[in-house]
Order: sequence, then C-alpha cells, then structure tokens
Amino acid sequence: MADDSIVHIAENSPDAVAYKLLERITFANGASAMREPIRGPIFAILALVLWATATASVAQSTGQETLSADPRTRCAQLIAFWQRHGGSKSEGGGGGDIARKNAEVDCGAGRYESGIRAMEELLRRNGYTVPPG
Repeated sequence: MADDSIVHIAENSPDAVAYKLLERITFANGASAMREPIRGPIFAILALVLWATATASVAQSTGQETLSADPRTRCAQLIAFWQRHGGSKSEGGGGGDIARKNAEVDCGAGRYESGIRAMEELLRRNGYTVPPG
C-alpha cells in the first residue's frame, strides 16, 4: 500500500498538487469524496494557490528565454540600437563611438560576452535603458 505522505516528482504538477490539496481540505471538513461544492475560504485559498503557481511558471519561462538568446544577434542588436539612438557615425565622433567600435570588434572576433557587456555599459553610461534581449 502506498504512503500518501510520499509525493513523487510526476505528481508535483500544479494540477495534481491543487487537486490533492482540495481533496485533503474536503475530507478534513467531513465531506465524502468530492461531491460537496466548495464554499467560502477554501475556494479562495485554492484560487490563490493556483494563481501563485501560474505566476511562478510564467516567470521561470521568461527568464529561460532571455538566457538562450543568440549572442551574435544580441551584439548586433545593441550596436544597431546605439547607432540609431545616440551613436556618432562620423570619424571625429568621440569616446562613445570608440567604445562602440571596440565592442563591434569583440563581437566580430567571437568574444560576444565582452562585446555585449561593453555595449550595455556604454548605453547605461549615456542614459539609455538597455533593450531587452
């Protein structure tokens, strides 16, 4: 006979956890099976648990998408943003354009992390919000 206190990984989906919670609350209130309707604070607690689970799930998926962005594309995106919004395109430009050129060289040589970091610092230093990746 299986022990009800042991929860296996496959049983930890939000739906399974919410159902087990609802089932335990219902039995604790003296109801038989799941035949009685849910009323009052029990429904509010269940709704809160489901909402929190959904929010955490969405937050995790958004973080993973940002981390998996192509670094070559990210370099090009940041350089293009700088050139569109504040970068000097002339030879006598200034310090910002030198930093942009160095970052572009880093990205072209495959040193994406260094190029991305330099471009993000350049944008922040000049008062721009770094565009999402």
